[in-house]
Amino acid sequence: MISAGIVSAADFSNLKAPSNFKFDGNQSFYETNILGMEDVEGVSLDIVTNDDLEEAKEALNSDEDANILDSFKNDSDVKYTVESTDDENIFSFTDGVNELKGYVELIQIGDEKYVLESYVDNGDSDEKVNKSLSSLKEFNELNNLKPLDHNSDN
Repeated sequence: MISAGIVSAADFSNLKAPSNFKFDGNQSFYETNILGMEDVEGVSLDIVTNDDLEEAKEALNSDEDANILDSFKNDSDVKYTVESTDDENIFSFTDGVNELKGYVELIQIGDEKYVLESYVDNGDSDEKVNKSLSSLKEFNELNNLKPLDHNSDN
């Protein structure tokens, strides 16, 4: 798994986020502080596409094909681990290279499938990590999204 800078042609501006989140105009939503500005210690919600992962692999001069389903595979080369949770089709992850931890799921918006990541810095408290899960679930509820099984006909 390789975390990627978010660049895509898809329009996610119609998606709803929890009330204390703002859309960055691209593919990410970030938690705001009491002043309405980005909370640098807050939760981030990113929508990841195959193109994002392809660009990241190209930046590393990798010949491997990128696939959003790589988000559900452990990869010791980049210190990425993923584990199932008690919530169906939502997985916890730790990204040792980018020092992040949070939750990841496969979603469908229109005809396309994406990975939705909700995360905080790896050193953050369990309370903040739990907040990333509740933010992910609230995002799903607001947008009528249901996490998909990444092992089935994707």
